[in-house]
Amino acid sequence: MPRRRHTLLGRLVLYLGWMGVGLLAACQVRASPRVFYLPPATLQSGCGCSFHVPAQAGARGQAVLQWLQGQPALMRIDQRLVRLQPLPAQGVPEVDQAPGTKRTYTLTAPGIRVTADCTALQSCAGGAPGCEAASYRVRLSVVSAQGRRVLPAWGSCGC
Repeated sequence: MPRRRHTLLGRLVLYLGWMGVGLLAACQVRASPRVFYLPPATLQSGCGCSFHVPAQAGARGQAVLQWLQGQPALMRIDQRLVRLQPLPAQGVPEVDQAPGTKRTYTLTAPGIRVTADCTALQSCAGGAPGCEAASYRVRLSVVSAQGRRVLPAWGSCGC
């Protein structure tokens, strides 16, 4: 009888060991997509939006996402310059949104989805003279086959 108990215990340990290997294989860890700064040569001026990191640096941060009105957005994901299309009828954020106003923008490319959750910080409400751009606190979410990456950012939209 003691021998049989040892055999059953051994089988249980072996079974649990293989089950653990199966669980590890099923839960493969994927690396999040990596977001890089846009090369200075790709940055353009005009009416549109530009998003920068780190968020606390504001306009002094490095641009990671930019799009001009009527054109695809540019973002460097996993060392590749990706052209993202804003979902139809989104346009660019208005410069006269009241501070605290929230709006979400979604941009896509094959196999990639970028969401920019924007909260207006400073705006041109009331048609302030000389005001051409509004600033935003932004949460960028990049989803690809590699997983998901969320970046706090600062944004500016206008002309």
